[in-house]
Amino acid sequence: MSLAIGHLKAGGRFSAIAIAAVVLSLLGAVATVLAFVFWSAQGADERSLERQTSLARHVIQTELDRIPHDQESVTIWDDSIYRTKLLFDPRWVDANLGVWMHEYFGQDEVLILDDQNQPLYAMKDGQRIDEHEFGLRTLAQISSLIAALRRQVAQAGN
Repeated sequence: MSLAIGHLKAGGRFSAIAIAAVVLSLLGAVATVLAFVFWSAQGADERSLERQTSLARHVIQTELDRIPHDQESVTIWDDSIYRTKLLFDPRWVDANLGVWMHEYFGQDEVLILDDQNQPLYAMKDGQRIDEHEFGLRTLAQISSLIAALRRQVAQAGN
C-alpha cells in the first residue's frame, strides 16, 4: 500500500510539474503574441503618421505652387493695372482683387503694394482693413520675399 501511495505522490509531482510547464509555455506564448500585436500596432501607427505627414506636405506644396498662378490670373488684367497703378480705385480693387481673391481662391490675406513697396490695399478674411497698419506689421516679415519677387520680375523683363 505504501508503494501505491508513493507512486501517487510521485505522479502528482509529475502532473504539477507538467501543468506548471504547460502554463508557463502558454504564458510565454501569450506574452509573445501580445508583444507582436503591440509592435505591429506601433509600426502601423508610425506608417500611418508618415503617410499622413507626406499627404499634408503634398497638399500644402500644391497650394503654395498654385498661389502665384492665382495671383497672376488677376494681375494681367488691363483693369487691374489701370485701377491700381494709373488711377487707384479702392472700391474696384476691393471687389475685384481683395474680396474676390478671398472668395474665389480662398486667400486669407491680400496686400497690394505700389512700386515703392508702400501699401495701397489690404484685405484679411474677406474684409478690407487698414492697409497702412496691416502693411507695417506684414512688410517686415515679407520684405525679403518682395525683394526676391521684384528681382525675378526685373530679370524676366530683360
